[in-house]
Amino acid sequence: MNILMKPIKNIVIILAVIGLLIGGFYWVNNFQPKEKTDDSATPSFAPSVIVSKIERDSIQKVTVNNEGETFTISKNGEDWLLNNDADVKLTSTGISSFLYDCATISAKEIIEENVTDFSVYGLDQPKRSVVIECSDGNTLTALVGNSSIDGSICYLMMEGQTTVYAKSSSGCSSLVIPMSKLLEKSIYSIGSDSIGTISLHKTGTEKVRLVNAFVKETEEGKIYEWRMEAPLIKVANDYNIREQMIEKIASLSANEVIPFPSDATDYGFASPQAVYTVSDLENTTSYTVTVGKDTDDGNTYVKLSDSKTVYTVPKDSISFIHLNYQQLVDSLVHVENIIDIAEINISGLGKSYHLTISGSDDNATYKINDKDIEEKSFKKAYQTIIGLSLSSFSKNPVTAASEFTIVYTKNDGTQVTVECIPYDDRNYVTKVNGEGNLVIRR
Repeated sequence: MNILMKPIKNIVIILAVIGLLIGGFYWVNNFQPKEKTDDSATPSFAPSVIVSKIERDSIQKVTVNNEGETFTISKNGEDWLLNNDADVKLTSTGISSFLYDCATISAKEIIEENVTDFSVYGLDQPKRSVVIECSDGNTLTALVGNSSIDGSICYLMMEGQTTVYAKSSSGCSSLVIPMSKLLEKSIYSIGSDSIGTISLHKTGTEKVRLVNAFVKETEEGKIYEWRMEAPLIKVANDYNIREQMIEKIASLSANEVIPFPSDATDYGFASPQAVYTVSDLENTTSYTVTVGKDTDDGNTYVKLSDSKTVYTVPKDSISFIHLNYQQLVDSLVHVENIIDIAEINISGLGKSYHLTISGSDDNATYKINDKDIEEKSFKKAYQTIIGLSLSSFSKNPVTAASEFTIVYTKNDGTQVTVECIPYDDRNYVTKVNGEGNLVIRR
């Protein structure tokens, strides 16, 4: 009997101890006297206080004075103008956010009411202010004074009132916004797949013109091909153009926007590094960009031809202006994939050669002038034919008759004709399907 009772007694003791611990924890959390807080300490702001509230659509004009930088934005129909200048582009998201902050001005806490000495808060001569003019003729002015010791809050009041509020420093920076936050940093708007033409003229080099030419319509959509129209007349290297030009042109964005450039500053536009023009596929939208001088911090000045606004962009973002035209095309005059070819006819100077391919893969047979030839020898001859490499280009039209002609007939029946026309004693000008100005060695 004693043996059975001992475990039960131990369990009862353990449960009693647990009960005392729970009770003590409850008493500590609910009945122990709280430590007094210092009212002068930085408060832990929770709910916000509405300082001023108006309809956002009623705002007609806002004047910002940000420690010496003063500007206005004013409503003009559905748009907003900076200092009444329609030439300056503003970011719609920046304007929308700023107007929201102006319409509802909130604070973390009321610091003091019925203030008589505003100098304590730096509000006797505030360095920052926002004047909000409404459609009903009402005008509100928010003043921002000193910051707290830790810089987390600023003191704010409405002009004509005597209540001082605490507002977060970031909130004050959104209300008394720097002009740069409202400026659109995209220099132009054109997607990489929408670019139809690019013209580039760099000082001391040949002007380059590239066209994204329509080839055909497929079930997946329209097929385009990049071609160079100047200084060469030739199919361009699509990969190089897209990687080194298109992506950079479409994504060009400013590090800094200078909406009101100084006449005293030399941006380098009088003698630009380069000028380029980009247009869309429909040729309805076009932008011409002048590239000025480089800055000391790795940027470059640029501007649109029809705007006074100056931008600084990262120097490497416009590295495409330094491309040589030969970097944008393949060095070979014309290349056809051998698997697409049925026959090739070469004629010139009283001689002719007829090359044919029949069958495919391991069953393919190769002939030159109707004589069977080994695959290796045939492909070596084919590489010689397509190995015509450009050395330069002709600036003047060539009217002489062709001396050599190469006609590629494809498996689908289409043909491509390459002509070699005498240019001088050492060179030919080549044309592909009647177009071209590429110069090759004889």
